[in-house]
Amino acid sequence: MVLSVKGQVLKNEPVQPGIYEMTIAAPQIAEQAAPGQFVMVRPIYRSFEPFLNRPFGISDIDTIRGTINILYIVVGKGTDLMSEMQVGDDVFLIGPVGNGFTVAPEGKKVALVAGGMGIAPLLPLAKTLQDKGVITYGLMGASKATALVGMDSWREAGVQVQIATDDGSVGAKGFVTALLEDLLKEETIDYIYCCGPTPMMARTVEIAGKYGVPIEVSLEKRMGCGIGVCMGCICKLKQADGSVKQYRVCYDGPVFRGEEVVFDD
Repeated sequence: MVLSVKGQVLKNEPVQPGIYEMTIAAPQIAEQAAPGQFVMVRPIYRSFEPFLNRPFGISDIDTIRGTINILYIVVGKGTDLMSEMQVGDDVFLIGPVGNGFTVAPEGKKVALVAGGMGIAPLLPLAKTLQDKGVITYGLMGASKATALVGMDSWREAGVQVQIATDDGSVGAKGFVTALLEDLLKEETIDYIYCCGPTPMMARTVEIAGKYGVPIEVSLEKRMGCGIGVCMGCICKLKQADGSVKQYRVCYDGPVFRGEEVVFDD
């Protein structure tokens, strides 16, 4: 069930230059949320400034405390307002929205492939997988050291972490997809989960197909309503008969089978 609720900010702090993590008390959403789902956020409760809510992947779910976390980069008016919010401020939320990841069963080996802020929905997934006894490799790519977030959370969850940066400031120099291909040459991976920039996800799907590994991707699109009404977040999926049909990322996704997604729009 998608809820419209008032949450309360418990933490709102920078974790890297221009990147913030916000913890929100929202027990009803935390109780229902699953890895891969997201929330629509308006930073000022009972206000239409900004007019449209903003979508953010849920980066942590704590049902005991009744909280959710989101990660965001300050890039415009809405996120600038969010960065100014203080502990105790109210925030308007719609969620949890969308369909989450399929959780691999116990004993399987999986790879999480994240690019930049794409790590957000993969953080609660990592915890869920570890709780179920799934062997988990976390492959993270970013442009530079100051663009890396979430590594500590992955490590605390027991994920085996590898990092690649474009400039080589942390980990291997190059793309995270190279780490994935190296891993698949050495290990039998049963499932891949991916979120990040479109070119990175497209390449990850290509590599998964080469090695015959099922993959789910979490798509990121600009959204107006977040509940499937405005049709503003369309993607295209390949059908079994070879045709291509349109789907709504917010309502039908944001998680899709990677081999079905048309990335070259």
